[in-house]
Amino acid sequence: MNYKYSEHQIVKFSNVDFKLKLGIVDACQITQNMVTDFFRKYDFDNSIIASRNNAVLVVLKHKLHFNRLPDFDEAMDALSYTTKKSTYLFEIETGFKHNDEDLFFCKSEICPVDIKTREVKKLSDIGYPEEMDLGPNRLIGRAKRNLTVFNEDDYIYSVRMLPTEIDYSGHVNNVCYIKYLINTFNTAYLKTIDITDIEISYIHEAFEGNILKVYRKLIDDNTYSFLIKREDEELTRATLSFKQK
Repeated sequence: MNYKYSEHQIVKFSNVDFKLKLGIVDACQITQNMVTDFFRKYDFDNSIIASRNNAVLVVLKHKLHFNRLPDFDEAMDALSYTTKKSTYLFEIETGFKHNDEDLFFCKSEICPVDIKTREVKKLSDIGYPEEMDLGPNRLIGRAKRNLTVFNEDDYIYSVRMLPTEIDYSGHVNNVCYIKYLINTFNTAYLKTIDITDIEISYIHEAFEGNILKVYRKLIDDNTYSFLIKREDEELTRATLSFKQK
Protein backbone atom coordinates (compact mmCIF):
# COMPACT_ATOMS: atom_id res chain seq x y z
CA MET A 1 0.00 0.00 0.00
CA ASN A 2 1.24 3.46 -0.88
CA TYR A 3 -1.44 5.31 1.09
CA LYS A 4 -1.30 4.45 4.78
CA TYR A 5 -0.53 6.00 8.14
CA SER A 6 1.17 4.25 11.06
CA GLU A 7 2.18 5.15 14.60
CA HIS A 8 3.82 3.51 17.59
CA GLN A 9 1.82 4.35 20.71
CA ILE A 10 1.92 3.80 24.46
CA VAL A 11 -1.27 3.56 26.54
CA LYS A 12 -1.15 6.65 28.77
CA PHE A 13 -2.67 6.92 32.23
CA SER A 14 -5.22 9.45 30.97
CA ASN A 15 -6.49 6.81 28.52
CA VAL A 16 -7.18 3.99 30.99
CA ASP A 17 -10.41 3.20 32.79
CA PHE A 18 -11.18 1.91 36.29
CA LYS A 19 -9.72 -1.50 35.28
CA LEU A 20 -6.37 0.14 34.39
CA LYS A 21 -6.90 -0.87 30.77
CA LEU A 22 -7.45 1.30 27.71
CA GLY A 23 -11.05 2.48 28.01
CA ILE A 24 -13.55 1.77 25.25
CA VAL A 25 -14.21 5.48 24.72
CA ASP A 26 -10.48 6.24 24.63
CA ALA A 27 -9.93 3.39 22.17
CA CYS A 28 -12.43 5.12 19.90
CA GLN A 29 -10.74 8.48 20.48
CA ILE A 30 -7.26 7.30 19.52
CA THR A 31 -8.77 5.59 16.49
CA GLN A 32 -10.33 8.91 15.50
CA ASN A 33 -6.94 10.57 15.94
CA MET A 34 -5.31 7.99 13.69
CA VAL A 35 -7.91 8.51 10.98
CA THR A 36 -7.53 12.30 11.20
CA ASP A 37 -3.74 12.03 10.94
CA PHE A 38 -4.19 9.79 7.88
CA PHE A 39 -6.35 12.51 6.28
CA ARG A 40 -3.88 15.21 7.21
CA LYS A 41 -0.95 13.28 5.78
CA TYR A 42 -2.69 13.30 2.39
CA ASP A 43 -3.97 16.88 2.60
CA PHE A 44 -7.72 16.42 3.09
CA ASP A 45 -8.50 16.59 6.80
CA ASN A 46 -11.31 18.85 8.03
CA SER A 47 -9.08 21.77 8.98
CA ILE A 48 -7.86 21.83 5.35
CA ILE A 49 -11.01 21.10 3.33
CA ALA A 50 -13.20 23.44 5.40
CA SER A 51 -11.37 26.47 4.05
CA ARG A 52 -10.29 25.01 0.71
CA ASN A 53 -13.47 23.18 -0.33
CA ASN A 54 -16.20 24.47 2.00
CA ALA A 55 -16.67 20.90 3.21
CA VAL A 56 -16.12 18.62 6.17
CA LEU A 57 -15.85 14.85 6.48
CA VAL A 58 -18.55 13.14 8.54
CA VAL A 59 -18.67 9.57 9.80
CA LEU A 60 -21.73 7.57 8.76
CA LYS A 61 -20.97 4.28 10.50
CA HIS A 62 -18.46 2.65 12.81
CA LYS A 63 -17.81 -1.07 13.17
CA LEU A 64 -15.45 -2.02 16.01
CA HIS A 65 -14.08 -5.37 17.14
CA PHE A 66 -12.08 -5.87 20.35
CA ASN A 67 -9.92 -8.94 20.93
CA ARG A 68 -8.27 -7.40 23.97
CA LEU A 69 -7.96 -3.93 25.45
CA PRO A 70 -4.31 -3.18 26.25
CA ASP A 71 -3.06 -2.41 29.75
CA PHE A 72 -1.69 0.86 31.09
CA ASP A 73 1.79 1.56 29.65
CA GLU A 74 1.45 -1.20 27.04
CA ALA A 75 2.92 -0.52 23.60
CA MET A 76 0.82 -0.65 20.43
CA ASP A 77 1.47 -0.31 16.73
CA ALA A 78 -1.40 1.35 14.85
CA LEU A 79 -2.10 1.36 11.11
CA SER A 80 -4.81 3.15 9.09
CA TYR A 81 -5.60 2.62 5.41
CA THR A 82 -8.51 2.72 2.95
CA THR A 83 -10.44 -0.48 2.21
CA LYS A 84 -13.19 0.84 -0.09
CA LYS A 85 -13.99 3.97 -2.10
CA SER A 86 -16.76 5.17 -4.39
CA THR A 87 -17.88 8.48 -5.84
CA TYR A 88 -19.28 9.84 -2.57
CA LEU A 89 -17.86 7.82 0.31
CA PHE A 90 -14.97 5.68 1.45
CA GLU A 91 -14.14 3.22 4.21
CA ILE A 92 -11.01 3.36 6.30
CA GLU A 93 -9.81 0.63 8.65
CA THR A 94 -7.58 1.19 11.65
CA GLY A 95 -5.95 -1.67 13.52
CA PHE A 96 -3.91 -1.84 16.72
CA LYS A 97 -1.40 -4.58 17.52
CA HIS A 98 0.96 -5.51 20.35
CA ASN A 99 3.87 -7.35 18.76
CA ASP A 100 2.01 -9.91 16.60
CA GLU A 101 -1.20 -9.86 18.66
CA ASP A 102 -4.21 -8.13 17.13
CA LEU A 103 -5.79 -5.96 19.83
CA PHE A 104 -8.70 -4.14 18.20
CA PHE A 105 -9.95 -2.82 14.86
CA CYS A 106 -12.28 -0.09 13.68
CA LYS A 107 -13.88 0.39 10.27
CA SER A 108 -15.21 3.89 9.55
CA GLU A 109 -17.56 4.77 6.68
CA ILE A 110 -17.07 8.44 5.79
CA CYS A 111 -18.33 11.00 3.28
CA PRO A 112 -17.78 14.73 2.69
CA VAL A 113 -20.63 17.21 3.15
CA ASP A 114 -21.04 20.90 2.42
CA ILE A 115 -20.41 22.95 5.57
CA LYS A 116 -23.56 25.06 5.21
CA THR A 117 -26.11 22.92 3.37
CA ARG A 118 -24.89 19.53 4.74
CA GLU A 119 -25.44 18.09 1.25
CA VAL A 120 -23.18 15.20 0.31
CA LYS A 121 -20.24 16.13 -1.93
CA LYS A 122 -18.12 13.98 -4.23
CA LEU A 123 -14.70 12.83 -3.06
CA SER A 124 -13.28 14.57 -6.12
CA ASP A 125 -14.65 17.86 -4.75
CA ILE A 126 -12.36 17.80 -1.70
CA GLY A 127 -9.03 16.80 -3.20
CA TYR A 128 -9.30 13.13 -2.24
CA PRO A 129 -6.34 11.42 -3.96
CA GLU A 130 -7.53 9.80 -7.20
CA GLU A 131 -4.79 7.18 -6.96
CA MET A 132 -5.72 6.13 -3.40
CA ASP A 133 -5.00 2.40 -3.18
CA LEU A 134 -6.88 -0.13 -1.07
CA GLY A 135 -5.63 -2.39 1.70
CA PRO A 136 -6.97 -5.67 3.10
CA ASN A 137 -10.45 -5.62 4.57
CA ARG A 138 -10.17 -7.35 7.95
CA LEU A 139 -13.58 -6.32 9.27
CA ILE A 140 -15.90 -7.84 6.70
CA GLY A 141 -19.22 -6.17 5.99
CA ARG A 142 -20.85 -2.90 6.93
CA ALA A 143 -22.51 -2.18 10.25
CA LYS A 144 -25.78 -4.12 10.21
CA ARG A 145 -29.09 -2.30 10.08
CA ASN A 146 -30.56 -2.01 13.58
CA LEU A 147 -34.33 -2.56 13.51
CA THR A 148 -34.94 -2.91 17.26
CA VAL A 149 -38.27 -1.47 18.41
CA PHE A 150 -37.87 0.66 21.55
CA ASN A 151 -40.43 2.01 23.99
CA GLU A 152 -40.26 4.20 27.08
CA ASP A 153 -39.52 1.17 29.27
CA ASP A 154 -36.12 1.09 27.53
CA TYR A 155 -35.30 4.72 28.38
CA ILE A 156 -32.17 5.06 30.55
CA TYR A 157 -31.24 8.75 30.84
CA SER A 158 -31.03 12.13 29.11
CA VAL A 159 -27.95 14.23 28.44
CA ARG A 160 -27.53 17.86 27.33
CA MET A 161 -24.99 18.64 24.61
CA LEU A 162 -22.40 21.05 26.04
CA PRO A 163 -19.51 22.95 24.38
CA THR A 164 -16.99 20.22 25.23
CA GLU A 165 -18.92 17.77 23.02
CA ILE A 166 -18.73 19.96 19.90
CA ASP A 167 -15.93 19.38 17.40
CA TYR A 168 -14.51 21.30 14.46
CA SER A 169 -17.35 20.14 12.21
CA GLY A 170 -19.81 22.08 14.38
CA HIS A 171 -21.66 19.02 15.65
CA VAL A 172 -21.35 16.58 18.54
CA ASN A 173 -18.19 14.50 18.15
CA ASN A 174 -18.92 10.88 17.20
CA VAL A 175 -16.89 9.52 20.09
CA CYS A 176 -19.36 11.14 22.49
CA TYR A 177 -22.08 8.75 21.34
CA ILE A 178 -19.91 5.79 22.34
CA LYS A 179 -19.56 7.39 25.77
CA TYR A 180 -23.34 7.76 26.08
CA LEU A 181 -23.78 4.05 25.31
CA ILE A 182 -21.19 2.94 27.87
CA ASN A 183 -22.64 5.29 30.49
CA THR A 184 -25.91 3.33 30.50
CA PHE A 185 -24.04 0.71 32.57
CA ASN A 186 -22.40 0.94 35.98
CA THR A 187 -18.83 -0.02 36.87
CA ALA A 188 -19.92 -3.08 38.85
CA TYR A 189 -21.55 -4.56 35.74
CA LEU A 190 -18.74 -3.52 33.38
CA LYS A 191 -16.27 -5.44 35.56
CA THR A 192 -18.17 -8.65 34.75
CA ILE A 193 -18.04 -8.41 30.94
CA ASP A 194 -15.64 -7.84 28.06
CA ILE A 195 -17.06 -5.79 25.20
CA THR A 196 -16.25 -7.53 21.91
CA ASP A 197 -18.09 -5.56 19.21
CA ILE A 198 -19.80 -2.22 18.66
CA GLU A 199 -21.69 -1.27 15.51
CA ILE A 200 -23.07 2.25 15.33
CA SER A 201 -24.89 4.23 12.63
CA TYR A 202 -25.02 8.02 12.76
CA ILE A 203 -28.37 9.01 11.26
CA HIS A 204 -28.57 12.73 12.05
CA GLU A 205 -26.28 15.26 13.70
CA ALA A 206 -26.66 16.70 17.20
CA PHE A 207 -25.65 20.22 18.17
CA GLU A 208 -24.86 22.31 21.23
CA GLY A 209 -27.86 22.72 23.52
CA ASN A 210 -29.70 19.62 22.26
CA ILE A 211 -31.05 17.26 24.91
CA LEU A 212 -30.65 13.63 23.88
CA LYS A 213 -32.51 10.63 25.25
CA VAL A 214 -30.64 7.33 25.48
CA TYR A 215 -32.46 3.98 25.21
CA ARG A 216 -31.03 0.50 25.81
CA LYS A 217 -32.51 -2.96 25.28
CA LEU A 218 -31.05 -6.44 25.74
CA ILE A 219 -31.90 -8.28 22.51
CA ASP A 220 -30.14 -11.60 23.17
CA ASP A 221 -27.87 -13.20 25.75
CA ASN A 222 -24.83 -11.15 24.75
CA THR A 223 -26.07 -8.15 22.74
CA TYR A 224 -27.56 -4.79 23.67
CA SER A 225 -29.30 -2.49 21.21
CA PHE A 226 -29.28 1.29 21.65
CA LEU A 227 -31.18 4.29 20.35
CA ILE A 228 -30.31 7.95 20.90
CA LYS A 229 -33.04 10.48 20.08
CA ARG A 230 -33.59 14.24 20.06
CA GLU A 231 -37.28 14.57 20.92
CA ASP A 232 -38.86 12.23 18.33
CA GLU A 233 -35.95 12.30 15.86
CA GLU A 234 -33.60 9.34 15.78
CA LEU A 235 -29.93 10.38 15.78
CA THR A 236 -28.01 7.19 16.41
CA ARG A 237 -28.63 3.45 16.53
CA ALA A 238 -26.08 0.96 17.81
CA THR A 239 -25.48 -2.58 19.00
CA LEU A 240 -22.93 -3.69 21.59
CA SER A 241 -21.90 -7.32 21.99
CA PHE A 242 -20.07 -8.76 24.98
CA LYS A 243 -18.87 -11.93 26.67
CA GLN A 244 -19.00 -12.78 30.34
CA LYS A 245 -15.68 -12.99 32.15
